[in-house]
Amino acid sequence: MINALKLELKEIKNSFYLFSLLTWIPLLNFLVIIMIFHGGTAQNLAISIVDYDQSALSRKIIQDINSTSTLRVKYIHPNVKEAAKDISANNIYATLVIPNHFQQDVLLDKNPKLTAFINAQYLLIAKMVKSTLSSTLRESSVKIDFLNALKNKGAVFQSKSLSSPINIQVTAFYNTSKNYFLFLVSAIIPSIWQIFIAIAIVASISHTFKQKKEKEFFKDGVIKGLIGKTLPYTLVYLAWGIVFLLYMYGYESWVFKGSIPLTILAMFLTILAYQAISLSFFCISFHPLRALSMTALYTAPALAFVGITFPTESMSGFAVFWHNILPISHYLKIQILESSREIDFLLVWPMFKSLLYFLPMWLFVIYKLRKIK
Repeated sequence: MINALKLELKEIKNSFYLFSLLTWIPLLNFLVIIMIFHGGTAQNLAISIVDYDQSALSRKIIQDINSTSTLRVKYIHPNVKEAAKDISANNIYATLVIPNHFQQDVLLDKNPKLTAFINAQYLLIAKMVKSTLSSTLRESSVKIDFLNALKNKGAVFQSKSLSSPINIQVTAFYNTSKNYFLFLVSAIIPSIWQIFIAIAIVASISHTFKQKKEKEFFKDGVIKGLIGKTLPYTLVYLAWGIVFLLYMYGYESWVFKGSIPLTILAMFLTILAYQAISLSFFCISFHPLRALSMTALYTAPALAFVGITFPTESMSGFAVFWHNILPISHYLKIQILESSREIDFLLVWPMFKSLLYFLPMWLFVIYKLRKIK
């Protein structure tokens, strides 16, 4: 093991590619992602209004929308056709249509409807636009109902109960501040991290076979050779994972409510799982380019399948299958559960068990390497 470890450290020192995969490339990627999303919440998302009513009430609704930090009325279109062109050109994310006689119908208690067209191509933005529009229009509606009730009933207390008969309190279990830095970065960086883990180990063993040094690496035994070869990558990427956690829940203001040691253990198992899978890809054919292609195909689309930006419950059968065969999916569940609340180990045990299911692939790697030794 010591012999293989020394050889691997020498290879890393002499290979700019391997050294970069372990050091400045992950750091650069992490910094870029953090800088892009550090704003936390989206602001001034452009929408348009189609105001067929041209009334004081429609102008008040536009004013209410502009008073939010999330939305900004960029255009007021004369008709829906013009608004549709801007949505198609990605100039705006949504358009709200205020119908003719809107103010008149409101005053006559005819319950007129406002129609919003939202570009759902951008899932997260569409969700934010829909949520902000709904809450803003609901607040405007309550104000209107209160004024109508006050005009008709006279009593302030009775008017309040009529305008808002049911009060709803919504409490989020995770990301209570609705900060998209926490929501997205806590998934994006681990999704990039797992790509580096997989690619680096394939690059390492490919380099060994290309230099025809495999017998030198495994002369003390395949298991000892594998431990020595993978140990630098395991420790470095574990360190990167811990640095990320310390940044998110130490430097930033969020509190890690669960068990950090359990999360680090899950991180360690995730690294072992990806190394086993990536080495298995290599051992299928011992062809470096083919192994790298398979590894990239397996890891690169991970963010779309981990269940963060798109819920697992709404995925198709194949997408759920792909979700389940990605170790990062199970790790992120553990990270989210542990970071958001104090939780009993039994509740995260199924995710740990899923990570353990990948480890028998090491037996295949050992078997294949012993055949060529």
